[in-house]
Amino acid sequence: MSTIDQDLVTRGRRLLEAGAHAEDVVRMLSEGGATKREAIPLLALVASMTRREARLFVHNSEAFSEFKEHDEALHNGFLDALEGLAAETSSESD
Repeated sequence: MSTIDQDLVTRGRRLLEAGAHAEDVVRMLSEGGATKREAIPLLALVASMTRREARLFVHNSEAFSEFKEHDEALHNGFLDALEGLAAETSSESD
């Protein structure tokens, strides 16, 4: 973990100890320069969440809301491509 990450973890823990909500921690991570991808494991560590819980929380957070639509479109495109590949594979085996 880099020094910057350790600083963000320390700041995040202090926020939670002071009664802040996880959304406040995510906002602090974003403002501290963490990308959405970096914020997920940091939030998981700070808030004692699983990575899945942290991923869902960060994805739905206000701090990273500008990326939500793009990320969902990318995810849906990936699923559509997999479904198309599965359909091709299925029709080739018939």
